[in-house]
Formats: sequence, C-alpha cells, structure tokens
Amino acid sequence: MVLGSVMAATFSGDLLTLFIFWEACAAGSCFLIIYRRRPKSIEACLKYLVMIIIASGFIVYGLSMIYGLAGSLNFWTVREVLMLLPDKRLLMIAFAFVACGYAIETAVVPFHMWLPDAYTTAPSSSSAFLSAVVDQASYYVFMRVLVYILTPPLILNWPFTLAVFSALTMTIGNLFALAQDKIKRMISYVCIADIGYNLIGITSVEPLGVMGNLFFFFVGGVTTAVAFMTVGILNNLGIERLKDFSGIGKKFPATGLALVLAVFSFSGIPSLAGFMAKYMVFTAAIEAGMTWLAVIGVLNSVLQTAYLMRLVHYMYAKQSRKKIVNKPSKAALVPVYMLVALIVLLGLYPSLLLSVIYPAAQQLSLLVPS
Repeated sequence: MVLGSVMAATFSGDLLTLFIFWEACAAGSCFLIIYRRRPKSIEACLKYLVMIIIASGFIVYGLSMIYGLAGSLNFWTVREVLMLLPDKRLLMIAFAFVACGYAIETAVVPFHMWLPDAYTTAPSSSSAFLSAVVDQASYYVFMRVLVYILTPPLILNWPFTLAVFSALTMTIGNLFALAQDKIKRMISYVCIADIGYNLIGITSVEPLGVMGNLFFFFVGGVTTAVAFMTVGILNNLGIERLKDFSGIGKKFPATGLALVLAVFSFSGIPSLAGFMAKYMVFTAAIEAGMTWLAVIGVLNSVLQTAYLMRLVHYMYAKQSRKKIVNKPSKAALVPVYMLVALIVLLGLYPSLLLSVIYPAAQQLSLLVPS
C-alpha cells in the first residue's frame, strides 16, 4: 500500500491527486510504525497521526485558495495561471499554508517532533523502509510543489526563508544526534539533519541544486537503510546503547564494516556516495550566492563526523563489555551488502546516477528562467 501510494503520488498530474495518494502513504506508514503494538510505538503512531492531520488541514486550506485563484488543480494550468496573477498576496498566503503542511510531513525543524519517536519505536525493517522510501519521497513532493508548481518565475521570495529552515534543521538534527545514547535514535536524528542538507539543494533553485538534491535523495535513502538494517541486526542481539557497541567491530567484522561504511557515507568521506551528494548541494548553494549556508553545512558535516566517529571508536578501540551468545544472521547481511556495494559504486562512479537525473535538472532551466 505504502509503495503503491508513493508511486501514484510521483506520477500524479494535479495537486489533489498528489495530496490524496500522499495521505494514503501516510496512513499506511502508521501500520509500519505500530506493527509491534508496544505502548511506545502506539504513542509514536498517535503523535505521527496528529501531526499528519494538522499538516493535511494546512494543505487542504492552501489548495482551496489555489483552486479559487486558478480554477483548477492541474499542475500546468495552476502554474500558467499563477504566473499571470496581477495580485500575488493571496497566492503568498496559499503558498505559506501548503509549504507549512508539507514541511510537517517532511519533518523540517521545528515540525520534526514525530520522526525520532516513529523511527525509534518502529521495527528496524520498517524504519529502513520509511527512511529510504517514504522519507525521501516526502522531499520529492516538497520540492515538486514548491519549486516546479507554486513559484513559476520565483514570484515569491522564499529561498532565504527556506535557507534559514535548512540551517536550523541541519543544526538541530546534529546537536540532538550528538546527545543520543541509543544508536537507533541517533540515526533517526541523522535523518533530520539530512533533511537540512536536502533543503540546501531546493533553496538554490539551480539545475546543479536539483541534481544534487535528487542525488542526495537516492544516496540518503540507501545510506539510512543500511544504517537502520545493520543497527536492527545488532539490536536483535541486545546491542542498543553506545556502550553496548564496544568491540562489536572486532567481534562481528562483517556487520561492523557495513555500519562503518554507512557512517563514512553520512560523514561525507571521499570515495563514498555521501561525499558527492554533499559536495553538489554545497556547491549549488555557493553558486546561488548563499555561501553562508554552505559554510553552515560544512560545519554541520564536521559535527556529524565527530559524533559518528565516536561510534566507530567504541566499535573498534574499546573492549567488549557484553557477553553475546548469538551471532548476526548471514542471510540478513545479504541485502545490507547489496546496498553497501551501491554506496561504494556511486561514490566511485557518480555519473551512473547523475546521467539519469540530468534531464530533470535541465527542465528547471526552462521552468525558472534566470
């Protein structure tokens, strides 16, 4: 249901269809969060539902105003009509409602409160799926509505405001991740920090930014999936907190290596896909005249590397304190290493993916004239 709804939302041709299928995706995500029926997962699911209902209210109200202005919700009709509007004040209000609604669903700070609880309490397989598919699709919906539909020739001066939210999301996500003791919750906050990095690409409103953004979508989804799957395998062995990870890299070398490669990709270590993703979005910000945002992004990457390297330090430089009888399932590591191979391959040959997303980036030049 969730995957079908995401695909339908991607292929939708009007704002109402996009909204309906995206809400169906959110409803399906609730079942993934609440799957274990534990009190904490039920609480997290209710929090998620409340936030989604609030977001839906904002979006529906904004769409009703857009329909009143354009007489249609078809993407191209709305775009053409909004370009010719003599008075943009009502459009600005509608834009604010829609942007706020999708910001809640994307978990942009300060609307991020539901994400850490949802990803932490859900089964690790669900967390991997949600972070890799639903989370990344929410960025896509956010970008498609804001950049390609509601702001034809940048009639609204929103990039600076979004840049501020980008910096805030990166910083808050990394600071909260730094304070976490449970590794799964730490990865959840890394997902929030990644939202901030993604917003840099949207903010630039440049073809390079779109390419970097789409590249980050894919790489971020693959990397978070590897992290949640690997941490989930270790959680099943009773390894949850930072101290529990002491010596795990030596005791379980295959599992430890997969997690380390995911950590290195998050940190932007060269020759891995995460490096190219961050390089492109930071370069796009500089080209768009937002060097200050790129600097904040680089500083946040340094902070992110610091707390992730602390995890690597515990895994390899400390002695194991916990007696573990069972071993990770080799079958469970097969999909993990398939994704790890993708991270390494795209790090060495990013053109394999960039050549696919290049047409979408070039389309932006036609839609948003300089």
